[in-house]
Amino acid sequence: SGGNVIAFAYYLFKEGKITTDDLDGIAPEWGEVDSAIALAEKIAKREGIGDLMAEGAREFGEKFGYAHLAVQVNGLEFPQHDPRGFSGLAVSYATSPRGACHMSADMYNVQMGQPNEAFDIESEDRFANEADIVAKHQNFRALTNSAVICNFYPLNGEELTNFMNYVTGWNIPVEDIVVTGERIFTMMRLLNLKLGYDTINEKLPEMISKPLEGPTEGHVPNIEEQLTTWYEFRGWDRKSGRPPAEKLKALGLDGLK
Repeated sequence: SGGNVIAFAYYLFKEGKITTDDLDGIAPEWGEVDSAIALAEKIAKREGIGDLMAEGAREFGEKFGYAHLAVQVNGLEFPQHDPRGFSGLAVSYATSPRGACHMSADMYNVQMGQPNEAFDIESEDRFANEADIVAKHQNFRALTNSAVICNFYPLNGEELTNFMNYVTGWNIPVEDIVVTGERIFTMMRLLNLKLGYDTINEKLPEMISKPLEGPTEGHVPNIEEQLTTWYEFRGWDRKSGRPPAEKLKALGLDGLK
């Protein structure tokens, strides 16, 4: 997040949208790092402009009338992983329980060829609409995140099930683990809805709609198409973002709203 908001300051300064007066005399230019260090120190100490930048890119942009240019979803800035290179990240960021979080579903790993047979996860094309696979991977990551397991290890559903059984002495079948992942992710959505989650924010930033040259091959993911696929797969209401009563009952969550 810190790197993102500092880069945003560089961009706005380069475009002439903010001045040195806005940045406490700092004049950031691409290619030099002294300004980034100075801004990072201000953020850490919440001094001057750093106090605002510490609130994130959205709030920083909003101050100057450019919140729409901030590369974030629901207030959380994008990491380095770009949906234009791995399209599954688009709907993953848009529907993540905590904004543009690559830890909620690291689709770059999946779309680079990391399968997970137990969860029926296998990518065929990094530029394709694989929103149904994203939903399955979100469920899987809901489990590994709950179990505090690092995403860097290419764990699959069978291994996770074995680990859980070894540690607890239980004898849970992998099918139950799959359902548990969906249950956890669904509970996170229910909590977010109580806290004011709004599907109007399920979109990509303006910056990400611009094609790039190089390995992304000019690809820009169709987020609306992905959201349609994602909601149809989950069986949730697209407009409200809410799981229906029959889905909650099937997951053993019928006491929740």
